[in-house]
Amino acid sequence: MSSGLKKLLHRARVPVKIFSALYKWDDLTASENLFSALKPGVNKWRELLDLIDEVAARENTTHGDILSYDDIQKILKTSELNAHQKYDRIYRYLYSLRYPVLSDMKKQVARALDEMDLDDKTRLKFQETFESDELKLELKFRNEKDLSLQVEKIFKALQTGSVEKLIKIFTL
Repeated sequence: MSSGLKKLLHRARVPVKIFSALYKWDDLTASENLFSALKPGVNKWRELLDLIDEVAARENTTHGDILSYDDIQKILKTSELNAHQKYDRIYRYLYSLRYPVLSDMKKQVARALDEMDLDDKTRLKFQETFESDELKLELKFRNEKDLSLQVEKIFKALQTGSVEKLIKIFTL
């Protein structure tokens, strides 16, 4: 393990239990580059290490190969993004590799919600893991006019069939 990686681990106060996963890795230089660019806290170290481990196992490849994917390298090289934004994008990318079906379902829900064109004060709540087909619609209003506008948009979404599309995602 390089002194640079040791410093990163020390500064972030990453416990041995978490960073011991790195000893299985084939390319510690790539991990050092990743974590020095992202500067994550302990929990985010753990999340990324676990996710990269799982993706490598799922795709039957090495950790270094995962970190050298073009999409990850592009994110790391984008100077307009701060460390937090880079972490979020890399995490989402790795998450989509690890859970492709779940990620696809979340995208379908996002598209269906966009299509429904609900009021900003109207929230649709659902279980993010899709373990339940129960949906909850939450309306926030201060007067009758606010309520009326929200109900009109909901009714319009019902008429266009976009609500039905959303429900089908949960009942597949």
